[in-house]
Amino acid sequence: RPESAWLAFLPIALLFVAFRAYTNQRDQRSRIESLYELTFELHGSPLLEDAARVAAEGIRRLFEASAVHIFLVPEQGHLYALRTSATADQPTDVMTPVSLPPSGRWPEILKQSMLLPKLGPNDLPIPGMSTPTHAMTVPLVSGDNHAGVIIVADPLSAVSGFNARDLRMADTIASRLMVSLENGRLEDSLAELTRLKERLEALIRSKDQFLASVSHELRTP
Repeated sequence: RPESAWLAFLPIALLFVAFRAYTNQRDQRSRIESLYELTFELHGSPLLEDAARVAAEGIRRLFEASAVHIFLVPEQGHLYALRTSATADQPTDVMTPVSLPPSGRWPEILKQSMLLPKLGPNDLPIPGMSTPTHAMTVPLVSGDNHAGVIIVADPLSAVSGFNARDLRMADTIASRLMVSLENGRLEDSLAELTRLKERLEALIRSKDQFLASVSHELRTP
């Protein structure tokens, strides 16, 4: 019957829907595994430089992005940052001092997570890098402290750009990274205290040696 011809396409449509569901579940499972591995690597990176490098490289692999830039802002209110960049074709650049431009959307992306599907050349100028076409930005926040931002630029496989699910996962990674950065600052502070303690002990030994030498000279001029 000609009016029932559409039934011939029903198995094809069902197979297509089932394949899409299978691939989405597979991708989701793969990303959860990658997120766990990245969290484990961050936990084993107590130093700031190591944590930033591991995070940039892991995020780029997780989202299959052409580049990931992590900007750490040491002081709020200043357009000065330390940039760590992981790209597909260049070695990872770790903790490079840069000046953030006051123009574009920089003040906005330092405060809230955003999907930026269509960027113009002046919307998000990245110092020393080409401006992405699609980007996802997630701020690094600890309490009221805005410590920086993660920028995931230009997915390699998805033509349509990033989506809301990607943004939620990036927020999760940002919170893990912030914990590692806080631990890294604590590690650096403890190391600095150890260095100061060693210097103090050296000064005390030097003072004791000086007093002993003076006492000896006074007793036996």
